[in-house]
Amino acid sequence: MNRYLKKIEEVYNNSTLLGCAMLSLSYIILSAINSELALKISSYLIPLFICILCIELYIIKSKLTEISRRNNEQIMSFELGEDFDNYLAKRFKDIKELKMILASANGVQSDPEPKKKFYISSLHKYINSGNPFYRIFTSNSNPKLYQDVREEMMKFKDKKHFVYYYDKTEVIAGRYQFVLILDNEEVCFGGGYNTPFNPNSISIKEKMVVKWYMDYFDSMKNQSKSLRRENNTPNFDLLDNIIKSKFEIKG
Repeated sequence: MNRYLKKIEEVYNNSTLLGCAMLSLSYIILSAINSELALKISSYLIPLFICILCIELYIIKSKLTEISRRNNEQIMSFELGEDFDNYLAKRFKDIKELKMILASANGVQSDPEPKKKFYISSLHKYINSGNPFYRIFTSNSNPKLYQDVREEMMKFKDKKHFVYYYDKTEVIAGRYQFVLILDNEEVCFGGGYNTPFNPNSISIKEKMVVKWYMDYFDSMKNQSKSLRRENNTPNFDLLDNIIKSKFEIKG
């Protein structure tokens, strides 16, 4: 159908509309000069104009349908955490760069165990393949979060796994929230499985929105503490000092 629509658009363009306008003007002039001849010609012109009008309406409708389809592709919503989980698992197989901002509220219980989260294994495969993963996590009073970060740093110490600690703010209440930027062309917002958000998660591919969050990510990263040394090895000492300072651990 699209192939035929393009063929019609190639023939039916602004020149066609201009020709119709000139033909109408000629008919008006002819009516003043020779009304009888104009009447005969009108029996042909009226069906022609009706045909042109139908083509015009068809092209407009087709273009509106195409715009609607593109908008639906640019913004997707997920009602359930499992649906978004499955979507991410598929996307991680195709992307070449991944950035994450994780803002976890104090005292919030964690989501299902990693083995129950389908995208976790895909994320690990993504990192193990050598693709870069940049993660920013915010200050939090839950020591388990820091332990999880440490285990992740150890697991991927030889990979392009970059972690940044943002201590400028702390999420006091509410579900944890994250922002994902995929290949600098898609941004996802989510709150995990157990969330009051409706919809649960959203994916947006609109360029201006993605660009805004890319800049936002860079701004946070520049204000964060990198948990990787200049020689590109994980800085476990810095993380341990952060943990000791955060939880006032002595020794």
